[in-house]
Amino acid sequence: MAALNTLTGLLSEVEGAPHHSLVFAVDDRRLASGFHLTEIKAAAIRSVDCGRATDAWDEAILQILEGTGEPVSQPMTVAAFTRIIAAGRAHLDDAVDGRLIVEVGGRNTWLQRYTVSHVMRTDADEVVVSLTPEKAACKAAARALAAFAEGSREHRRASGQNAGGCCGVGPSTSGVQAAGKQRMACCT
Repeated sequence: MAALNTLTGLLSEVEGAPHHSLVFAVDDRRLASGFHLTEIKAAAIRSVDCGRATDAWDEAILQILEGTGEPVSQPMTVAAFTRIIAAGRAHLDDAVDGRLIVEVGGRNTWLQRYTVSHVMRTDADEVVVSLTPEKAACKAAARALAAFAEGSREHRRASGQNAGGCCGVGPSTSGVQAAGKQRMACCT
């Protein structure tokens, strides 16, 4: 199974069934028929998190406008999807293999961001791409918890890293601010 977190990985999972209908599903709910792949975007992200660590990565973003649910004469096939992606790659080629994000929205509704969790072929000649909502996370707290789990307290002290992440959330059993830790300025 290919890594589904890139466009190349997704294409390698679906391209063996060019005549199958392509279906996107969120939380086991299929997007309404007649969805439209409105845009392929390549974005270079640069960030500074609340713990003052910098990061950079590329994202390939597929934007889908959910259909109305009205019957459509021809649902999008895998072949049509791969042609659209190929056209996008011709213009965005170097950044399009970053981390894959799928944005979904209906007319006059908020866009929501998803990642691909799995791809499945059905007996009904469909390829179903299941999406999982992207979640917010505190990278500083995650780094602190990972460092604690690795037992590298000395490394954190030596490098000057806040042992409890940005908010002093440390490896306590309650998951709340560890006793005696100070919150950094970003959280006050």
